[in-house]
Amino acid sequence: MNRCIITPTYSLHFSYIKKYLESFNQYLIDKDFPIFFIINQNEKKELDTIVNPYKKELNISVIAFETILTHFNILESPEIILKKIGRISFQTIKKFYAALY
Repeated sequence: MNRCIITPTYSLHFSYIKKYLESFNQYLIDKDFPIFFIINQNEKKELDTIVNPYKKELNISVIAFETILTHFNILESPEIILKKIGRISFQTIKKFYAALY
């Protein structure tokens, strides 16, 4: 895959996701453009209810960060990583590993 949008997010930002996807749906010419949301497993079900109505029109995938960590043999939970390195570094790692994944 040469291009995609990777959006790491969490439950406090879920109120913005609908507007975000409405904008994509309205202005995105290439509806097959891949959109990835990276979320902690315990929040995936809630995000799925928000994005599912848009999956008919847009190419959306929701991936649990734990799945990505496991793929790279990282056994610590996202919560432990966040506590160890802080919010900004955690977001960077989420984006980096998602892109590698």
